[in-house]
Amino acid sequence: MNLCIFIGGAATSGKSTIVNLLLADITAYYYKPLQAFFDLAKNKNISNENVFSSISRNDAEQYFLKIFLANRIVLGDVHYAIQPNRYATLALNNDSYLMQDENYLESISKNLIDQLSYNRIKILAVLLYAKPNTLLNRAIARSETGKQVLRTVSIYDVENELAAEEKQWNILTTSHKLDGISIDISELYPFEVKKIILKKLMGFIYQE
Repeated sequence: MNLCIFIGGAATSGKSTIVNLLLADITAYYYKPLQAFFDLAKNKNISNENVFSSISRNDAEQYFLKIFLANRIVLGDVHYAIQPNRYATLALNNDSYLMQDENYLESISKNLIDQLSYNRIKILAVLLYAKPNTLLNRAIARSETGKQVLRTVSIYDVENELAAEEKQWNILTTSHKLDGISIDISELYPFEVKKIILKKLMGFIYQE
């Protein structure tokens, strides 16, 4: 049985840090679900800003499925809820998207989940979260040091993103009945978050 691990959450919730820590402990192929859109666009010479208008979700999901079938464990950091125009502009390392008021959409569809399940690929959906002030301060600090383009610019913006992420994660773990774990990272060190996830993963291994 293959395994899919999603490490999701709002901007600056520590997704990339946790993914890198997990990759040091488990043998897994690193791939973001949304990366399929950009890989297909690159193959077709489509610019990043036109990714979501030119690449169909079905094509991206079929590409993503091939990645899973070729690897026993696939690990990726995700946004469970995305704003396509912002996400595409972010890929250009451009901050012109900041004033866009765009609805959040699911990034992982029921169709993809059904295909993964049909192919006996077990899924663990992890949600990382923290207080809005904590995430905003992290975002500002990263922007000031040039490490990351500023994605959220106000508490209101962060609160909306947190709510959208939690909503879509809840849909995945309740309506779609995926195994999930929600972790408040506010008072935890990254290695402590990693240990919580690894403990959950051990339960998956023993089920095989």
